Amino acid sequence: MPDPGCVRLFTTTLGAAGAPAVLVHGWGGDGREWSPHAEVLARHFRVIVPDLRGRGRSQVPGEGNTPAETADELAALLDTLTPGPATAVGHSMGGQVVNLLAVRQPHLVRSAVALDPAHGAHGTEGEEIPARLADYRAHGARAAAAFVAAAFGPTACAAAPGPRSPSGPRLRRPPGSAAP
Repeated sequence: MPDPGCVRLFTTTLGAAGAPAVLVHGWGGDGREWSPHAEVLARHFRVIVPDLRGRGRSQVPGEGNTPAETADELAALLDTLTPGPATAVGHSMGGQVVNLLAVRQPHLVRSAVALDPAHGAHGTEGEEIPARLADYRAHGARAAAAFVAAAFGPTACAAAPGPRSPSGPRLRRPPGSAAP
């Protein structure tokens, strides 16, 4: 478990040879969400999969927990574990982290891939987060389930900004059909 000087990050490393690739999970997960991908990528890359600060098996910080702080810790980790620049892949909040890493420490990043990077919140969404967290603390799984039902229910996509298909909010292809 390397200690990059900030908090102790639990890290899994797969594949001995090849260029380094770091897989960075999102806010609600840990490095285990990358397991199927990491095993395949390890055939060609040296794959580094950290649990970010306060997540999974990594240490919980005493204070602070921003994507910028996380990017700094990831930079320290890569300085310790890699001989050269890495391909950095991040999902959700991990996408923010790898983008910040690439901007702040370009010598550590060969390329950055941000999958659904969750940059910013629309409208009052950001302002609602403290109340939502208080609701989770007070009501636990029921509050979280209500949020998920509202966020991913049949009417959620209709209100979201961005492109939609003419036939409705969900873009789907029938099984076996070719991509457009």
